[in-house]
Amino acid sequence: NIKIPTLIFQTQYDAYVHPSGQNTVCDAINASKPNLCEIKFVKDSKHEVFLERDLIRNDVMDDVMEFLLK
Repeated sequence: NIKIPTLIFQTQYDAYVHPSGQNTVCDAINASKPNLCEIKFVKDSKHEVFLERDLIRNDVMDDVMEFLLK
């Protein structure tokens, strides 16, 4: 039972994780407390967003910092 804010990155070209699984997890978290889970879609990216080229990785890091500072 997750009770802390959760951020999930959903990548456009992920060959390992299907978006439906991420949606299911986030929906389950939000069922107990709305808006506790947030999904960020990362365009033009593959599975590992922190190993992407700078433009994508920097946007993801900005999202992480914004999420942590809430």
